[in-house]
Amino acid sequence: MTRLDVKGAFDAVWWPAILQRLRDAKCPKNLYILTQDYFRERRAVISLNNSAIERNITKGFPQGSCCGPAFWNLQYNSILTLKYTNHTKAVAFADDLIIMTKADSIREAENIVNVELSKISAWAANNKIRFNEHKSKTMLLTRRKRKERKEIEIYLNNKPLNQVNSMMYLGIIFDSKLTFREHVNYTAEKCTKLIFALSKSAKLNWGLKHAALKTIYTGGILPLLLYGAPVWGKAMDKACYKLKLVRVQRLINIKIAKAYRTVSNDALCILTGLTPIDIKIQEAAEYYQLTKGNKKDEALVDGDTEVKHWHHPAETITFPAENNEEASAIQMFTDGSKSEQGVGAGVAIFQAGTHIASLQYKLSERCTNNQAEQLAILKALEYTENLQTDHKTVTIYTDSRVTMDSLKNSKIHTSLIDEIRRLWTRLGNGNWKIQLCWVKAHIGIQGNELADTLAKEAAANIDIMECYNKAPKSVVRSELGKKSVEKWQRDWVHTTKGQITKEYFPTVADRLKVKINLTNNFTTMVTGHGNIRSYLYRFKILETPLCSCGTKEQTIDHLLYKCERLNKERDSLRSKVMQTDTWPTSKETLIQKHIKNC
Repeated sequence: MTRLDVKGAFDAVWWPAILQRLRDAKCPKNLYILTQDYFRERRAVISLNNSAIERNITKGFPQGSCCGPAFWNLQYNSILTLKYTNHTKAVAFADDLIIMTKADSIREAENIVNVELSKISAWAANNKIRFNEHKSKTMLLTRRKRKERKEIEIYLNNKPLNQVNSMMYLGIIFDSKLTFREHVNYTAEKCTKLIFALSKSAKLNWGLKHAALKTIYTGGILPLLLYGAPVWGKAMDKACYKLKLVRVQRLINIKIAKAYRTVSNDALCILTGLTPIDIKIQEAAEYYQLTKGNKKDEALVDGDTEVKHWHHPAETITFPAENNEEASAIQMFTDGSKSEQGVGAGVAIFQAGTHIASLQYKLSERCTNNQAEQLAILKALEYTENLQTDHKTVTIYTDSRVTMDSLKNSKIHTSLIDEIRRLWTRLGNGNWKIQLCWVKAHIGIQGNELADTLAKEAAANIDIMECYNKAPKSVVRSELGKKSVEKWQRDWVHTTKGQITKEYFPTVADRLKVKINLTNNFTTMVTGHGNIRSYLYRFKILETPLCSCGTKEQTIDHLLYKCERLNKERDSLRSKVMQTDTWPTSKETLIQKHIKNC
C-alpha cells in the first residue's frame, strides 16, 4: 500500500493537459472554447504597502473556485486509467492517491510496485506534476507470522520512500496487519478529550441539561465514533477494542443521565435511550452494505441512480398554478395506498369526461405510500407513451404534495423520480403536452376517488404480481433500527448489571417510547446509585444505612413504599395510581403509566 503526495496539488495543474483531456472526452465545442477563455490571460497580483507585483499565470487555478475540483479530476483521472498490471489497483480522492498491489511474496510485491511507480513518474512528467517523495509513504500489509525480511525498497523519482507501520487515509488509520487498533485508539482519545472539555459545564446538579447533552452526542461525538465503520467495524469483535469505545460512550452517558460513576454502562444506555456503541457500529456497517456495498442487496434499495443517468437540470418539469391548468384531451387521476393488506397504486383515465381505462399495480410491502404515488404517475406516463391519438395533451392529477416537491427538487435522484423525469422529457420531445396538477384528496372528485379505490383494491389483491420491490433508505434504516433494539434487548436480559434499573425498564422497546426528563434524583431512584444511605454506607461514607425515619435501611423500595417521612408524597401518588391500577404497583407500571405523577 503506497500513498503518494502531490507537491502543490491544485496549484500545479497544467492547463494544456486539461484541454487535452477535454479533447479526448469529445467535449462540446462551446464548452471547450469557454474553458480556453477561462485560462487565457490570467494574472496574479500581490499588494504590500504601496507596492504591487504582477505575474502571468500558466498553470493552476484559484483555491475554492467552483470549477477547480472538476478540472483537477479531469486531469487526475488519467492517472487512474494507466495500464497497471492485474495485481494493482489505484484509488484517488481529490489529490490523495493510494496504490494497492497484491502479490504472493514480499519481493514480488516490491518489484511490481516499483514498475507501477515508474509509470506514474512518467505520467507526472508529461503532465507537469511532481510527487513529493519525502511525504509519500509505503506500507507492507501482511499477516504472515513466519520469519522473513519485512523491509521493502520502493522508489519514487529515484528516491526511496519511507516505510511505515501505519498510515492514515481519508481519516482512517490502517496498520500493517489491518487490526485497526491504532484507529480505535485514535478515535477513543479524540472523543474522550471532547467529553472532558464538555464536562466542565455539565455537572450533576447544574449546567447543561440532558437534552442538550444528548444533542451534542448524536450530532458531534457519535459521527466521530461511527466514521468509517463499514471499514473497521469487524474490529469490534475483539473485546479489548470494543471496551475502549464503550468507555467513551460511558463517559458521555454519565453526563447525560446525571448519574454517579458507579452506574454500569448497560443501565446508563437504558436511561439515556442511546443504543450501545458496539450495536450502533454494527448497524452502520450493515446499512452501508445494504445501500452501497453489496450489489445484490443494493438492487432492493431505492437509492440514488448513477450520476451518468441523472436528468439534465435545465430540463425541468413545470407545474401550472392551482386552478390554472389548461384543458386537455385526456385526464389521468393517480393515487397510492399502503395498509396492513399491502401497497398498491391505481390510475383512472378519462377522455372528455368519460372513464375509458383503469390501471392497477402492486408494490412490495416494504415500499411506502409515496413510492406508490410515484409509481402511479410513472405508469400513467408509460400509458401515455403508447397512446395513438392526434390530440397529444394530457393532464395528470395527484394528491401527493411530496411527489411534486420531489420532482421539483434537483437534489433528489431516487429511481422512480428520475424515471419520471426521463419519460417526461422523452414525451415532450415527442410533441406531447403534459401537465401535472395537484388535487385535494377526498373532496368528492370522481376521478380521484376512483384512483383511490383502484389503489386500495390493488394493495389487497393477491393475484396481482408485484411490479416494484425497492424499499426506500428510510425503511432500511428503520428495519436495522428494530434489529438493533432486538439485539440490545437480548444483551439487556442476559447482563447481570443494572438489576434495579431492570425492575423499571425490563423492555428496551418500551423504554424508548417513554420521554423522560433525566435528573440526578430520578437517576438515583431507578439505579440505586446516589445520595441514598444504603449506597453511601456500602462505600464506607456513612456509619449506618438506617433511614432517617429510624425504622429500616434506606433503600429504593423503602423510600418508594415504606418511609414515613414521605407519606404525604406517597399518598398523592397512590391516589393517582389507584384511579387505573392497584397499590402497591410495580416499578415498571409506575414508569410506563404514571411517570408524570412521580
